[in-house]
Amino acid sequence: MKIEIAESIIMSWLRHAKNCQIVQMNWKASGSWKVYNEVKVKKIIDESRKVFGENLFNNSSSIDQILKQGEIDVLGIEINENGVSNIYGVDVAFHIAGLNYGDTLDRVMKKMIRTAALITGCFDSTSAKIVFASPKVNNIDIDPFEKFTEKLNTLFREALSMDFDFEIIFNEDFRTKIFNPIMLLSKDVADTSELFMRSIQLSQLFEGNRGVGKIENHRKAAILQTALKEEFVGYEEIRIGLLVRSTFPDLVKNGMIGVSDIAELVDQDYCKTTFNLNYPFLKRIDSTKDRVKQRFEGVH
Repeated sequence: MKIEIAESIIMSWLRHAKNCQIVQMNWKASGSWKVYNEVKVKKIIDESRKVFGENLFNNSSSIDQILKQGEIDVLGIEINENGVSNIYGVDVAFHIAGLNYGDTLDRVMKKMIRTAALITGCFDSTSAKIVFASPKVNNIDIDPFEKFTEKLNTLFREALSMDFDFEIIFNEDFRTKIFNPIMLLSKDVADTSELFMRSIQLSQLFEGNRGVGKIENHRKAAILQTALKEEFVGYEEIRIGLLVRSTFPDLVKNGMIGVSDIAELVDQDYCKTTFNLNYPFLKRIDSTKDRVKQRFEGVH
């Protein structure tokens, strides 16, 4: 099976930044499945045609055909103690020269609407996050995508009363929301099926021999140092424990934790106000006593 590198990074993003326990690339519906909410799926198609044109889908195509012809580049499902909490349907395109909207806008429009129809018909859900992402889109072409996405969100929320959230992630947003978090988490992933992650790990292996790895560690440390002081984009959806484990050692290693930082991080009031922690981020220890026992002293 052919695997695109852009689809691989989205797979890793959904698994590790969006906490999806189930992720599948090139997802398609089975012809043997029951279709739920046929009336709602038909309404999605009909209302979309009214807004975006009668030729949006072949008029002779049945609901069943429209669903069977659909494919989602990467599907992610997040599950919590109450069942499915989030569904993500992501389509991604990567072209070195940049994505031109032209007929691509029409294809993206159909894919995003069909993804909503697939999730409604196959998962019995009218709530999901549907994304079209590309790391390079010519600036002049971004406006048509933004206008389309705005109309799509209005259509689903007002005319269809469905909780679908449509989003485009392009250029700098792709870097801050997708690429940077995955780079940050790459060293903690050992799954050989994640090709993008493995390529990054291979690259860093040889970069370290030239001393470049130290620069990368310094960059990662700077990210967390910024996060400690001000709001940042992209990393807020990474669970805080994983974010800290992935970056804090680099802060220490690169000497980016100063005396004033330590004084704040051992102060319980500061940690409560800043991080909503019920205990200090760092703890002073007595080197003459058992460190493990000291670690849990005062923790309830």
